Amino acid sequence: ETDSSEEQFAERKVGKKKKKGGGGGSKTTVKLVESKRDQNVKIALNALKMPPERILSALTGMHSDVLPLDSVQRLKGVFPSAEELKMVYAYKGDVSLLGTTEKLFRTLGSVHGLQTRLEIFQFMLEFPAQKKSLLANLEDSYT
Repeated sequence: ETDSSEEQFAERKVGKKKKKGGGGGSKTTVKLVESKRDQNVKIALNALKMPPERILSALTGMHSDVLPLDSVQRLKGVFPSAEELKMVYAYKGDVSLLGTTEKLFRTLGSVHGLQTRLEIFQFMLEFPAQKKSLLANLEDSYT
């Protein structure tokens, strides 16, 4: 009997990619995240059109000009779970061989409390519209 979580998070090596420079060698990309989850994260990352380091910088600085509300919501939807973070940090091989999603998870996981910060950032971005709506409802109730 095999443990399903072990199978789900087992290290998989996928696809050979040639090294830049045409040296004739090849490297294998290491995939740790389940393929459907990996695809969803890549779709979200492509929509953001910025590298993980810039995403991290915008999140830690809460820069709404770089990460508007829809981007923050998209990031919240693909934020790594505790299990996924544990898995990518447990990987002891060459980090440069990790796939895009795994590298993103390592980047996001490098800042303690980033998920909480992401939720606060979302609240900050939603607050003006919520305030306006509440004030309009109050005005309507007094007239």
